Parts: sequence; C-alpha cells; structure tokens
Amino acid sequence: MNCPILEDFLNENNCNENIAGTSNKAYFFVKSDLAAPLTRTRNVYSTPVFKAGKGLYLIELKSNTQQIQGSSQGPNKGFNLTYQAVIDAVNRKVSELSRAFNNLDIGIIVVDGEDTQIMYDPNNRVEADTDGINSTTGAAPEDDRQTSLQFQLKGVKYQNLYVEAPQGGWESLRASSSDPTQSVADPVISPASFGEGETCEVSITCATAGAEIHFTLNGSTPTLASPVYSAAFTISATTTVKAIAVKSGLNDSSVVTKEYTKA
Repeated sequence: MNCPILEDFLNENNCNENIAGTSNKAYFFVKSDLAAPLTRTRNVYSTPVFKAGKGLYLIELKSNTQQIQGSSQGPNKGFNLTYQAVIDAVNRKVSELSRAFNNLDIGIIVVDGEDTQIMYDPNNRVEADTDGINSTTGAAPEDDRQTSLQFQLKGVKYQNLYVEAPQGGWESLRASSSDPTQSVADPVISPASFGEGETCEVSITCATAGAEIHFTLNGSTPTLASPVYSAAFTISATTTVKAIAVKSGLNDSSVVTKEYTKA
C-alpha cells in the first residue's frame, strides 16, 4: 500500500497562469474497448491502449461549460469526482448518444491546459445519477436548446486524476468512424416482393451477431425508439418496411427500405 506523502509546494513550481476552465472538447471511451486496464502512478494514469478498431470518441461541447470538481468524503474515505458539461443540441443523434452514456461503462478524457484530466477507475463506474443527463428544447426561439451532462466517479484516492497523453496527441487515438469493418451489417428484408397471395410474411435478418434490429411499417425512418424485430410478421396491404441494425461499440447500419406492393 502506498501512503500519501507531503512535498514542498513552492511558488516557483506553480508559476503558470491559473486560468479557470477547460477546452470545449471531451474524449469519451468505453472501458471494455481498452486492451488492458490503465495503470496509475500516484494520481497519473498511463496512456490508454485500445483494442484493434477501437478508440476515443470526440464530443464537441458548449463553450465554458465543461468542468471537473473533486470533493473529499472525510478522512480515509477518498474523494468523489463530478463531471459537468453541456452539448449545445437536442436531436436524434444526441438522444442516442445520451442512451450510450447512461448505459455503458465509460471513461472521459478532458484536456486541461497543458495537462489532461481523466474520469476513470478500473473498478468503479463513471455514472449519471437521476437527472444526470437531461435535455430541453426551450419554449421560445431565443431559449437555449441543449443537453446537460453530469457524471460522478465515487471513491477515488485523489481529488483530480490525470493521464499521460500519447505522443501523437489525443486525436491519434480516435476511433475510426469511417472503417466499414466497425459498422453493423445492413439488415436484409425478405422476401423480394409481396407475391400473389392475400398476405405476405416478412422477415428481417442481420449478419452481425448480437445486433438489434429496429423497424417501421409506415415509411418513417427507424430509430432506437422504433419497435425491435423479434419474429417474422404478416402484412396484408401495400407497405413500406424500413429497418436499421445497431450494436453497442459499432457504427449503426444503413437504413434499408423494402417496398411491398399488393397486386
């Protein structure tokens, strides 16, 4: 066990300007995407190393809203960290992003001047408590339309945690959103046509194991809020079937459309 130590704190060691605030960017990652847990020396974690095809996800934030607060929990009880930020948008993509934040075991990297802070612990989760993620569309055109984030990491040893930056900078560790191997396979809607009968049985499949398929029958674009496909279904009139496949850690598939016209 490494006990805390006291060191001389001299003004000459802290001569840089103490300007409040962090950048308007944050890098999020999923802990299961790491090749190995980060190691910590005192209050500094090692540079993350990710599994093939995995990495950091850059989130653009509203200016002057991102901050990390550390608070002590009493002698020998460590510290709790609180992360706050605002995304200057409310839309479908942010809605899906919020669901991921709410459900996944994540870490957050925040560039803080010449240093970098991290919200991470190998054993504890960065979590959004009740109302930790909330959005507002505003009531009037001049109102702010935004999504507010507040995450907590409880029971850590230091009031702020830091991480060693990679030589190529944090951008060098970003996940490649353009790599097609990291996308869910497009769903396949069968059969090819309605046929000559009074009804038609429709099935939807996806080659990506564990993918969840969402579909619509009214021509609208499917989202995570659309029904989840579980079994073949029957249509009895001209119908437009649309489907999308999703899986945590992968890019969503394309939206696939199949027009069934009853003769």
